[in-house]
Amino acid sequence: MNVNIMNISDFSVEDFVLHAGFRKWVNRPDHELNAEWEGYMKRYPHKVRDITMARRLVLNYADKSYTISDEDKSSMWEEIDRAANENEHSDEDREKTKIIPLDSSSLIAKYDEEYQKKTAHQWKRVAAILLVCLLLSILANVFQSRQTPPVEQMVVYMENSTPRGQKSTVNLSDGSTVSLNSNSKITYEKGFGKDIREIYLEGEAYFDVAHDEDRPFVVHTGNTATMALGTSFNVQNYKGELLEIALVQGKVVVSDSTAGEKVYLKSGDGVKVDKESQEMSLFRFDPEVTVAWLSKKIIFDKTPVREMVRTLENWYGVDVRIEKQPSTNLLVSGVFHDETLENILQGLSYTARFDYKIKEKDVVINFN
Repeated sequence: MNVNIMNISDFSVEDFVLHAGFRKWVNRPDHELNAEWEGYMKRYPHKVRDITMARRLVLNYADKSYTISDEDKSSMWEEIDRAANENEHSDEDREKTKIIPLDSSSLIAKYDEEYQKKTAHQWKRVAAILLVCLLLSILANVFQSRQTPPVEQMVVYMENSTPRGQKSTVNLSDGSTVSLNSNSKITYEKGFGKDIREIYLEGEAYFDVAHDEDRPFVVHTGNTATMALGTSFNVQNYKGELLEIALVQGKVVVSDSTAGEKVYLKSGDGVKVDKESQEMSLFRFDPEVTVAWLSKKIIFDKTPVREMVRTLENWYGVDVRIEKQPSTNLLVSGVFHDETLENILQGLSYTARFDYKIKEKDVVINFN
């Protein structure tokens, strides 16, 4: 979504952090993005402080060392002198002499100064001050690292996955645990960042999050992000199905970066997200049903046949083929605790009225 047509007057720090356009501006600024966000801060100067805090979260306070050449130093000081002597220029010169913010940090600081002083004509002096501060910061880093060659920080990502027919539990470095259902995968930065804990999920997982008010815990599923500080929730994100988030304990906020929509969940609340339209719908759920898989239970409660097939394939590591489809939109129900595939199919066949054959890892179903 183009930031120029968004009303962000009520955006929180978390909203900015989860907004894809904002993150792109912070991490990869260019002239067009700077112009867009400059216009944004002109219209909503009261959000500059939130933007500043959100930017720090996105950057994760990355420590980097920089070097600067004598030529660059000279160029920066010339730019500072021109800004400081701006009052000596003619009106025509003022139109020609402009200081372009170096990055999102400079742009945010510029509008923060305007908001505090309530003046409309201090941009060039502020830019000059920022350039001086930037130069001093760079020189300080050069002094501290003059005997140590610059080392580029490497970000290491971890991946845990489960094949069909298996489940696993992952203990994270922050004390959180993740229970992975069959045919699922999580990806995350080793040790997490200083200011945020991010995980990317494919499939289904149950998250028991350790409380850390300084580092929000965010689960990414496509364009949707679920943010919490310390809580327990289940996320189901299988290909071709609705994204489903169910909060068992605590509070979370679910945001969609494409639609710009967000919902707040409390215990017992769930939200389903259509991955194509990005439409969100709230619902209440029974935890014993939603997370029954944690206790080796399969519960079908008016479940579509397609979802039943996916559950059996993942749970038992088989391929299910339906040769004769049901005549209507059939829904199946049944509760099975640590049963064999044979017993489950036999139990469902009576009420759903189908015949089946099992041959090693292949299952064929024909509805009557």
